[in-house]
Amino acid sequence: MSNIKVNTLTSYISQGYAAIIGIIVMPFLFSILGSDAFGLIGFFAVLQIIINLFGSGFTPTIAREIARSNSKHQNSQLISITRSFETIFQVLLCFIIVLAYFFSPWFSESWFHSDMPYLMLSEIIFMIFIICAIRFQSVLYLSVLRGYEDFFWLNSTAIIFNTFRFPVSFLIVYFYPDIKLYFYWQLIISILELVVLKIRTRKLLGFSSWRPGYFNLTNIKALKDFAKAVTITAIISVTIAQTDKLIMSNVLSLSDYGYFTICMMLSNGILMLGYPVGTVLMPRLTSLHANGKSIEFSNLYIKFTKFICIFIVPGAVVIAGYSNNVVYLFTSSSEAATWGGSVLNYYALGNAFLIVAGFQYYQQVAKGELKYHVRYSLGLLVASLPLIFIFGYQYGAIAVAIIWFVFRLISFVFWVPYIHKKLKTVKYLPWLFQGVVPSAAICSISYAFIKLNDDIIHDKILLLAILSISYFFIVSCCLLSYKVSDKLKLKLRLH
Repeated sequence: MSNIKVNTLTSYISQGYAAIIGIIVMPFLFSILGSDAFGLIGFFAVLQIIINLFGSGFTPTIAREIARSNSKHQNSQLISITRSFETIFQVLLCFIIVLAYFFSPWFSESWFHSDMPYLMLSEIIFMIFIICAIRFQSVLYLSVLRGYEDFFWLNSTAIIFNTFRFPVSFLIVYFYPDIKLYFYWQLIISILELVVLKIRTRKLLGFSSWRPGYFNLTNIKALKDFAKAVTITAIISVTIAQTDKLIMSNVLSLSDYGYFTICMMLSNGILMLGYPVGTVLMPRLTSLHANGKSIEFSNLYIKFTKFICIFIVPGAVVIAGYSNNVVYLFTSSSEAATWGGSVLNYYALGNAFLIVAGFQYYQQVAKGELKYHVRYSLGLLVASLPLIFIFGYQYGAIAVAIIWFVFRLISFVFWVPYIHKKLKTVKYLPWLFQGVVPSAAICSISYAFIKLNDDIIHDKILLLAILSISYFFIVSCCLLSYKVSDKLKLKLRLH
């Protein structure tokens, strides 16, 4: 079993690198290609998430099953499961390409509001579908390797491909400013990534591509209950998370959608930095639960919660508190800052609640009990989706941003304690007061103080310095608050 500290560190290096270079490169792409073209890049990001729904039940299932079987050294079982899912993904890949062929002209003509030539727009959208389909295929192999806890290789490879995906693509666009060329390059990188991941998976599991027996229906049936629960949950969750983005691509002009995309990418940077915790933590929690190590399970769960609350949540507070300035920093546009500041504020705060509340989901995955999450997701969908449609078309981006924040807050306050009580794996109050409260108190005070003055600072060096100092100051205060909390807890025990 690999070292969880090394896995976490390399995951954060890889994910942090992707987030940082993405944040650095995207403003330059925005200025070179224009807001219309950047709107297409935003649509590309949304479509990728939606297409990944096709494998929403398979990928968490295979990662979990690999983690369970690997701990028992059942390599033949791992090979059989992987090859069975591989066949399903290949069929879905072909299906997505057929959809792309028929729907690309419709998107070009009826969905987007843009002055871009119809044929050019149609060609780009078709290419976007193909890239998403190929990257969807890569998700299968990523899931196998994550279940195998092959994080060092995965993260090293991710850094290489993200270098080609972001900085190199920027250099290409800088010398040849053409949005079509940008997507052609993304297509090439996606194909190379798929090949490399496929080779690594087959080498790690010890089977070759020419062996027969690709599909084993027994394997699929054995995992159907968990896969079905994950599928339902993922479809509902992605519908909730992406409906607002999809609606905005139709409501807003492609130019304004470019501004909206900037806000989404900045706020999603928070989720990107929280994502490695889930990828590293879930396989380990699954293994601990399978081996009956409940104390280690609870300690690891609280430890990672503290990590998120100390280092990630303060970043969300800084982005939300200085939202106008953050948008200006990455666009050099006062118009974009004025348009997107409030939108970014609500999405950043909502994502902060989301990543902390996500720990209850990790519990459910580790125990293989997703019935509660299915019910929760369905209830959230029924409650929020009509509001997103009604207020999104009526009031635009700010309305959906507020709805996003309110539902994330409600979920954190009411749903998280309910799940802890039901699962009885980790006690809620110790988790809350040891893992969350010290950081929450510091971050709340900091946000209120920052929001007293949110005027745009046009000196970018000064602005960057203020953002950096604010973040490290809040992190330092959070670290101090946990130390004080631990000392108080120790004194109470002694008395």
